[in-house]
Amino acid sequence: MSLAGMQHQGVYPGEMVSPFFSIIIPVYNVAPYLRACLDSMVAQTFSGWECLCVDDGSTDDSGKILEEYAQQDARFRVFHQQNAGVSAARNRALAAAKGAFIGFADGDDCLRASWLSTAYHALAAAPSADLLRTRLQRISAENTKPVLTETETGAVTHFVQPADCRAFLLSEAGCVGIYLSLIRAEIAKRCRFNETLRIGEDGLYACQTGFYVKELLAIDFVSYFYRSRPQAATAVPRRFEDALEFLSCLLACFEAHRTELFETAAVKCAAVRLFSRFVEWEMVAWFAYAAASRSRSAKVHRRLLRQIHKRGYLSFSALTGRWRWPMRFFLCGATAGVFRWNATLISSAWQMKQQVQRWRKTSRK
Repeated sequence: MSLAGMQHQGVYPGEMVSPFFSIIIPVYNVAPYLRACLDSMVAQTFSGWECLCVDDGSTDDSGKILEEYAQQDARFRVFHQQNAGVSAARNRALAAAKGAFIGFADGDDCLRASWLSTAYHALAAAPSADLLRTRLQRISAENTKPVLTETETGAVTHFVQPADCRAFLLSEAGCVGIYLSLIRAEIAKRCRFNETLRIGEDGLYACQTGFYVKELLAIDFVSYFYRSRPQAATAVPRRFEDALEFLSCLLACFEAHRTELFETAAVKCAAVRLFSRFVEWEMVAWFAYAAASRSRSAKVHRRLLRQIHKRGYLSFSALTGRWRWPMRFFLCGATAGVFRWNATLISSAWQMKQQVQRWRKTSRK
């Protein structure tokens, strides 16, 4: 089945009675990009939506811009709160959402105009689906009017077995955070974002909700324009303590659903690969910290990684080449002093490589 080229026609059943989609947008100091984001919501060819915007204590004009759009279009619902973080903002909107399906966006990104229309047609054809997943396209910070440049087919893949859904959502293709998912409200509200995490809160939430999905649709359709900018929260250097807390929460989530994770070989393989990539994602912060620290938190992290490996969530083959031997060395029980020396060596080599690459770029100019 293909949805390529499908256009919105007429009024959808029930869309004027209550919103079918609730789109949640946390906002914090993104005034230069916010209008483009909100305009992309107004431009949606499907009108049965509400947009819940949470001003998380912005110090720029973001709050005023939100109020301006709310006065012009009643489908925008604006909440103001003292700065409490993106997770607290999303949780507040989750509690107030009225739509049958809930989606998420960031105030500095943009949405494709036909996103909700395409999603509605697909969900109407599969009314028992719990989740709909699409694709994203990255854009630069200066891009004010995104244009589709990636290829797409509009093909729909329908997963009807819970195990197949879990394998897809845990795979690299499926686990892309929360921005590309429209989740049934009952499932979305069943979980909450962890307000203590400073990184990875969206990935953890995606994993938590994924365990309750029994049927899903995956569409080869670009619906989201993700803006890459240096000032974004994801571009802030990660702290070692943040990496430690994220891995601890992810391990607790996986342990709580261990039966489902090891139900089939496909689900187990996807779960192990995902966890291994998350471990690798945090290894830069870990090595930088371990090279100069003898604190108790470093010892806790060593025990945590050994526990992850012992419980079967870590695979050396899923790690890229530069991390396989350091991880093997660490898990073989090297002493703290020797490991700290090894971490220093790796960190120095890695920094030297980065300097050489920067020098080559500069010399070309």
